[in-house]
Amino acid sequence: MTKSPKKNEKISMSIVLGIVLVLFGGGFFLVKTTPKAPKEENENSFDTADPTEQSPYQIQGFIPSEERLVYTDHECGISFRYPSNWEVTKNTLPLPKTPISQVIFDAPAAQESTVKSVLAFICYENDVAFNTLYSGSAKSKELVYGKNKWQRVDTFAYSVVQNKEGESHLVIFQMPHTQYDIIPNSLYEGVFKDILSSVE
Repeated sequence: MTKSPKKNEKISMSIVLGIVLVLFGGGFFLVKTTPKAPKEENENSFDTADPTEQSPYQIQGFIPSEERLVYTDHECGISFRYPSNWEVTKNTLPLPKTPISQVIFDAPAAQESTVKSVLAFICYENDVAFNTLYSGSAKSKELVYGKNKWQRVDTFAYSVVQNKEGESHLVIFQMPHTQYDIIPNSLYEGVFKDILSSVE
């Protein structure tokens, strides 16, 4: 039996998003589209696996500056704080649906002169549903950070955010090694929560 064009389109879109959000030059925006082994119920615990089993970026070290800058996305009217030693890049992701806006942030790695992409920010119209873009984990957890309720799914956090002009948009962030990733790290999670809490 042949699949309908619409079904094929949705499957292909999900696969594209599942493989396209990879970190430029680093390979650690690992989006999962296959089931993973269940974690223990203690959601406040973080992985303490042998560092040799972690990503090269974790081995080199994650050094976010304590100082924060404010990024303002003028297309969506959304702003948030990020570590001052991160760089706003001109890299873009070939997403399955064209967003209103997107930006990739690079961060320095310890004992290395290069930088690695560490955060993706994507903004869509509020009529776009996250589950039409990503077919990974079906489980999500709703958490409140700052002024907004966020859905946490794997390495993603998303919310419909209303800007100061009263316009609502689907806002998506992705960062590796956060709490619901396969190999989480408390330092990554702390920075991610700070970013989400500052969104307005």
